[in-house]
Amino acid sequence: MTACPRPLPGSSCRHVRRQGVSGHPQYGYSLYTFSVTEWEGGADLARGRAATASSAATGYGAERVLDGDAGTRGAVAVGERTRQHNWLSVDLGSITEFDRLTLAWESAAATAYRVQGSTTGRPGRTLPGSPKPTTRAAVAGPGSEHRDRVQ
Repeated sequence: MTACPRPLPGSSCRHVRRQGVSGHPQYGYSLYTFSVTEWEGGADLARGRAATASSAATGYGAERVLDGDAGTRGAVAVGERTRQHNWLSVDLGSITEFDRLTLAWESAAATAYRVQGSTTGRPGRTLPGSPKPTTRAAVAGPGSEHRDRVQ
C-alpha cells in the first residue's frame, strides 16, 4: 500500500466519488474496495452504504466495492471499458468528516483518477490530497491487486 503524502484535511461531504481520468487501456476500471475512514484504523464509513457508477458489468455492480468482501469487486461494463471518464460514487448517508480513502484495485487499475466530494451527489470539488490526475501511486499487493491510500 502506498500513502499519498498529504492528508485530506477536514474533508466533509456526503458523496465521495472516484472520477476516472485514465483507466486500464483494455479493461477500464475495477475495484475490490472503496473505504472511507475518519482516522487510520477507524471504521469504514462507506461499508454497506449506497453506491452508484457510470456503468457496471453484469454481476459487478458498484455495491460490491462496499460489501467488505475482499473477493468481490465492481467493474465497468464491457462496452464502457475504453471510456476513460467512468466514475463510482458512494453516498455516506449524511455529511460526514473523514481524512482517508483507500482504493483496492484489481489488475484493471486506473492509471489516473481524481477523488471528489460533494454534498449533493453531483460531481464535486477535487479533494485536497487527491492523487494528481497524471500519475498514480500504487504498488503490487497480493496477487495482482493494487492499493492506493489517500490520506
